[in-house]
Amino acid sequence: MGHTGASRGMGRASALALAAAGAQVLVHYGRGANEAEGVVAEIRKIGARADAVATDLAAPDGARLAPGSTRARMSKVAPTARRIF
Repeated sequence: MGHTGASRGMGRASALALAAAGAQVLVHYGRGANEAEGVVAEIRKIGARADAVATDLAAPDGARLAPGSTRARMSKVAPTARRIF
């Protein structure tokens, strides 16, 4: 499961919940590398598979390149969860 906005707040909580339910989680971040790596560490601590990836989704190629980054890091690709405001 690719998850944008998962490095903090509600996105972090939902990434942890998905991992607890057995999902592989790819934590996407734009600027919060330390926070994203912290979420990855928490997910791995409960025995789930996780990784973090930085992608600038505002850049012209960012949204196009993000799915490839997800496939390269995860054995199964599920729909992406997006943070909703």
